[in-house]
Amino acid sequence: MNRIVKSAALASAFALASCGGGTDTAQGDTAAASGTSASADSRYEQIGAIEATVNGEAMTFPVFYDTEKDRSFVDERESGNIRSVNVMGATVGEDGKPGSPRMQVLAQLGSYGMKNITINDGSMMHPLESAGMQTDVTFDEDGSNGVYSGSFSGTLTRTDAEEMDGTEEVIFEGPVEVSGTFRVEKRGE
Repeated sequence: MNRIVKSAALASAFALASCGGGTDTAQGDTAAASGTSASADSRYEQIGAIEATVNGEAMTFPVFYDTEKDRSFVDERESGNIRSVNVMGATVGEDGKPGSPRMQVLAQLGSYGMKNITINDGSMMHPLESAGMQTDVTFDEDGSNGVYSGSFSGTLTRTDAEEMDGTEEVIFEGPVEVSGTFRVEKRGE
């Protein structure tokens, strides 16, 4: 198995994010919510958060709306009769932009739809992902009232971990147990 390296910066980001922080999703203190010392650039408006427990540690991933690009970190798509929702939360980098680690919760609405939880913690090519029956995502609010909210849980493993060369700096060694909730405003189209 390849050695997984924890960089001081990534370990620090994880440790700070573990502290939780402000969760006022309307304006939100993004520095406290993300657990970093950086504040989000004014172009990023916090519209919600993913509150997660990752291997027993509480973390908050703010969900943003990019006012400059008129783009939400919440994506809703419809294909035929299938509607899917993707919610992405991210810590704030020192440059004020959404950074790493990031967490995504993706689900097709309905009882038997696809569900996936992903954490990108330093390796874009080898994220931690859940698969199939190991994942549960439920919606309390489906966006029809302007809000998506729900809960999730799953076991995440590193995608293609055997292909990692040992130089990629990541925070978690899989498998990782995650659970939590999300609540975000629906913005943009």
